[in-house]
Amino acid sequence: IVSEWMGCFLLYESMLDSVLRARDRWLKPGGSMLPRRAQMWLAPFRDEEAAEEHKAFWADVHGIDMSCLAPIARAELARRPEVELLLAQNVISSPSCVLDIGDLASCDLSDCQSLCASFDLSSHVRAELHGFVGYFAVELVPGQWLSTAPDAEPTHWRHVLFHCELPLPVQQDERIRGRLTMTQATQNPRCWDVVISFGVSGGGEERTQRYELDVRC
Repeated sequence: IVSEWMGCFLLYESMLDSVLRARDRWLKPGGSMLPRRAQMWLAPFRDEEAAEEHKAFWADVHGIDMSCLAPIARAELARRPEVELLLAQNVISSPSCVLDIGDLASCDLSDCQSLCASFDLSSHVRAELHGFVGYFAVELVPGQWLSTAPDAEPTHWRHVLFHCELPLPVQQDERIRGRLTMTQATQNPRCWDVVISFGVSGGGEERTQRYELDVRC
C-alpha cells in the first residue's frame, strides 16, 4: 500500500486512520506499507525577531499606541499553532522523539489516535524560549528517510509552531522538561487538541498551554 497520508506534524487531518483500515482489509500477509515507519519530533525554539516585530506592531498601529491589546493578541497566538517554516538556527536544543510508529504494517489504529510523551532536553544556548516546533520524518524504504526537520530541505508540510504566551528565560545547558499530549478532537477527528506542559530545571512553576490544531491553523 502506497499512500501520502502525512499531515503537518504527521497526524493532522488523521488520514492515517483510513490507510490503516485499508491495510487491515486488503494488505496480504507479508505485504509492504510505503512509508513503512513514521516519527514525530518536538524541539524548543527562540525567535527574537518575531517577538520584537510583534511588540513594535502593537506599539504603533497606524500611529496609535495599542500596547494594551498585546496580551490579548499573545493569548490568541498561543492558542492556535502556526504552520510556518522555522530556521534551524532558532532551535535551541536537540529534538525529542515524541512518537515512533516502528512498523506501519503492524501498528494498531489506537496507537495513532492519541499520544502522551515526556521530553527532557538541554538548551544549547542562553535564550528566551518562545515555543516548541513540531515536525516529522518517515522512512520510505529501509534506510531512506524523508525529514521535515528545520535543518532539512523545506517541504510543503513546513513546521508547526506552538507559541508560548510568554517567553521563558533559559540558561545554557539548563534542562527543559515537559509533556506533550495529543488527542483527536471529539467533534472533528481530523483536528487535534494539544497540551504542552513544560518548565526548566532552574526552578519556577510548570506551565501548561493548550492548543487547537485545526483547519484554520
